[in-house]
Amino acid sequence: MHSLMYGTPVISNNDFVSQMPEVEAVVPGFTGDFFETNDASSLAMVIMDFRSRFPDRRKTRKYCFDMIDGIYNPEKQIEILLMAINGIDAPKGDDAFTLFEDQSIQ
Repeated sequence: MHSLMYGTPVISNNDFVSQMPEVEAVVPGFTGDFFETNDASSLAMVIMDFRSRFPDRRKTRKYCFDMIDGIYNPEKQIEILLMAINGIDAPKGDDAFTLFEDQSIQ
């Protein structure tokens, strides 16, 4: 979250079971990318390919800011907590992807 707050994309492993929910903020091609868990060559490939996948720094920075501003903000979190308090089912958790659904992945 802190990385995205500063407009910097994230690289994380793809073992989503061991991740915290915030991993949903990593949207490949927009706010970061994933590598195969426990695979150093996969990590190296993602790192080496990173600049070509994110060539427009201003655009990438905006995507990171949009993720934080659009979903991971106090107002949105209060909304989710109120839903839980009132027994309303939370959204599916894929709302991170909806920020970019009208955009093509680079």
